[in-house]
Amino acid sequence: MILLLSGPAGIGKSSLSVELIERHGFKAIKSSEHLKSIAELRSLVITRLNLQEIGDQLDIDTDYRWVVDQVAAPQITAAKHQALWLLDSVRKPRQVKHFRETFGNQILHIHLHASEDTLRHRLSTRTRHTNADEYEISYEELVLHPNEIVARSLGEIADIVILYDDISASHAAKIILDNMSRS
Repeated sequence: MILLLSGPAGIGKSSLSVELIERHGFKAIKSSEHLKSIAELRSLVITRLNLQEIGDQLDIDTDYRWVVDQVAAPQITAAKHQALWLLDSVRKPRQVKHFRETFGNQILHIHLHASEDTLRHRLSTRTRHTNADEYEISYEELVLHPNEIVARSLGEIADIVILYDDISASHAAKIILDNMSRS
């Protein structure tokens, strides 16, 4: 099973990922590490905007396949014994499409949704406790970025949409696991 998580910046995908990895045996598919290694090779400062630009160029160069072909497939192939996988950063509909074409019914796409007030609060809390350079643009600029607009729309093609305002990561994980057991 491969879970694809989508949702707006600041929603809590990372917290949910930690819950699924540490408590339920999922293994992370790390696209951000791939993007960071490219940024380092290009001597770029690692910021959210720089990583988005690298990902956008890879999308153009590979017809959105880079996440499947360069990141997920090699990791999954190298650990055939691992049954549960998690990609917490699917951002584009064509990426989801390529995962479905490559891995078929092994894919479960979960989209997290929350109110703007919740998102603004979570993101402001995150920027106070992490590297401030990662979020070098304002919330308003972030919301208007094309990648953010597209990421927020992925609920339209998700298998499950979870309203993530007032529930914990453990509760969201339970919803996901319950849905997996019914599949």
